[in-house]
Amino acid sequence: MNDIKQYKLILQISKILLVLVLIMYGDALLFTIVAHLVFWVMIMRAVRIQSRKRFKFFLIFLYMLLVFAQTIFFARYMHLVSSFNVVNMLNNALGVFVVALPYLLEYFVTIQNYTEFHLPSVQEFNT
Repeated sequence: MNDIKQYKLILQISKILLVLVLIMYGDALLFTIVAHLVFWVMIMRAVRIQSRKRFKFFLIFLYMLLVFAQTIFFARYMHLVSSFNVVNMLNNALGVFVVALPYLLEYFVTIQNYTEFHLPSVQEFNT
């Protein structure tokens, strides 16, 4: 069990370091590479979920549209020359948010499909 905790801690630290590196030193090429890596990770995750094939294809199609939009965004609006100033860091923070969009998409799509909300009954409310 300690191995799993250490593994999760290492993953969390590496995620934080990746975000900091992207914010500090990211340029259009680096953001595009990271977006495509995230795309392939999300494709592998979509293939492994227990769902209908139609839903998997829909999710993969959404990821493809998103990675195309991300690539266009990074090529058009991200600075090709990396400089260390506040405006560039804010632009890079926006780029980090855009890279994280596939995770948000997966969260909203899968949570809405597998979660139903029911109001508590009177008996549950009283306890």
